[in-house]
Amino acid sequence: MADLFLLEDLKPGYPYRITLQSGMFDAFLEIFEQSDFESGQEAWPLVSNDDFGGSTDAMTVFTVPPGPTSGGWVLAITGSGDFERGDYALDIQPEPVQAMEEADIPLVDVSSTQRGLIGSKTPYLEIEPGMVVRANAYAMDAGDLDQTLTIHLESSAFDTYLHLVDGKNGSVIAEDDDSGNEANAQIMLQPQDVPDHGRILILVSSSSPDFEIKGSYQLYIGEDQNTGPNYEPDVVTLVDGTLINGTLPSGQILPSRVPGIIYQLPEHPQAVRWEIEMQALGDGFSGVDPVLELVDPLKGRVLHRAEAGWDAPVAVLECFTLPEDPPFHLWASSYWDWDEGEFTLQATAYPVHTLPLGSVATGSLSRGPRDPNFSDFDLTYYFEDYYVETSENLEQPLQIHIATEAFVPEGYLIDTKTGQTLAWTTPSGDRNQRQVDLWFDAQAGQGYILRVTSLKQRRTGDYTVSVHAPIEEGIQ
Repeated sequence: MADLFLLEDLKPGYPYRITLQSGMFDAFLEIFEQSDFESGQEAWPLVSNDDFGGSTDAMTVFTVPPGPTSGGWVLAITGSGDFERGDYALDIQPEPVQAMEEADIPLVDVSSTQRGLIGSKTPYLEIEPGMVVRANAYAMDAGDLDQTLTIHLESSAFDTYLHLVDGKNGSVIAEDDDSGNEANAQIMLQPQDVPDHGRILILVSSSSPDFEIKGSYQLYIGEDQNTGPNYEPDVVTLVDGTLINGTLPSGQILPSRVPGIIYQLPEHPQAVRWEIEMQALGDGFSGVDPVLELVDPLKGRVLHRAEAGWDAPVAVLECFTLPEDPPFHLWASSYWDWDEGEFTLQATAYPVHTLPLGSVATGSLSRGPRDPNFSDFDLTYYFEDYYVETSENLEQPLQIHIATEAFVPEGYLIDTKTGQTLAWTTPSGDRNQRQVDLWFDAQAGQGYILRVTSLKQRRTGDYTVSVHAPIEEGIQ
């Protein structure tokens, strides 16, 4: 059962704040395109929201898709449960939109690095009539540009989007979603594309119009900014396995411009996997909503991010360190920058085996540490990790072979810095499958983490794993 409203005369391309309040049931709202909703087929909502900040109310900002439509928009109001009933108050208002000439836009150099945050305070900017983006803007004078200028935007928290626009008339010069590089965006500005007056605006936003998109980013302007600016913060050094307490706000502001605390992982004499757990204390509805970010200690660049799951008080982040690595930094903060409360933090190191090229190792999955990547779903996968380092003269690809008599094996190849899964084995569908192969185009001189686990959870048993570079070995 749902109450339905037809929203008409909404301006294409513009945002509207929809607030649904009820003290009698857990409010839930969805917005559909009218033609899809009335088609008789299953319609997917353009926007949905259960609540805002853990209350029984619901709130979202609906950005009307640009361009002409065949009808209006259907707003459906229900409760989160099947039998919830009660009164509610509905309010729909245009979200404030700033014209580009009215916005307070900082001036940056054509060779600089900017760190910022897409969050609740990020404004909606009207680039030109009918084109509104939720973005942070930066202005630069590129009138003297005489060579290609690289502008690179990266974030581990959201899918980035870059606009370059004329600083006077708002016309779009260039835009990019991800440049084929996952969540990062990049534009190569050519001198001939710079307007005569030289003023360029850089708009940092997300490819998703979702109001709840939030997170830090780094904007690098110029090739020489790959190293980033000076980053020498005050840090709290962690002790392996020791639980410590923290409070937000702490008085410290992170480079991403949100309150937080910067921690440093301890040095370790061998390759290890770190499991870092940040847990909120106290009331789950009004305290800290944990966020952990893994940061390059030399460049201040965010490598990986973990947030607390839905209705959960804990964020778990996994990373790997090698003996020659400088100790990573950890930014601990809360999802909403106004959150206040206490938390605990613990970083625990687990050894990683070394698997040289051309070798075979014997291992055993046993009941022990669970793969933290499935903790939000309460699934238990046992695993073992191996460090694989390629030679400087590697001929691609690598071949990884896993065999066992105890379970259906799986293998994952993981980036040592970001923790991102780069490749994985494909199961055959045969429940009696007992060996798998993984081929991977590895980079020469690069190290990887190989995770050996089972297709089904809670499986244990012995196995063998080998890694070879057949072409290189054939040449030798």
